[in-house]
Amino acid sequence: MLAAYAKNGHLVQALDLFWQMDLEGIAKSAATHVNLLAGLSHGGTLRDGIEFFLAMSADHSVEPGYKHYSCVIDLLARTGKLGDAHDLLLAMPFYPDVISWTTLLTACKLHKDSNRAAAIAREIGSSQNVVVSIANFYVQDT
Repeated sequence: MLAAYAKNGHLVQALDLFWQMDLEGIAKSAATHVNLLAGLSHGGTLRDGIEFFLAMSADHSVEPGYKHYSCVIDLLARTGKLGDAHDLLLAMPFYPDVISWTTLLTACKLHKDSNRAAAIAREIGSSQNVVVSIANFYVQDT
């Protein structure tokens, strides 16, 4: 139910259900947290998303995994916090994949930050040819 609310933009209902589960002592899985973070990211609710991410391990005993970090990178990037998104991508305890880089590059295009897109393309280097191609496209298109 929570996933359906979050995926369809009903964030108030998703959050209410999450907190109701908390009050009733129902354990929430890592997947539950991913669904809620993804909904918050797509809704652009920066403060709620960051607070929720930070509270995962402390308040809910769920250690953030790669998908959790990806949702927060997406949230930061969508809301124009490109520097923070880039910093988190580099600092997360997982190796960034093509999807993470593409998320950041897409946000660079959205926010018309061709300088950052070019820097990312240089940073990625030739080891990830697909991402470099995408980066070149965005740099030329902005």
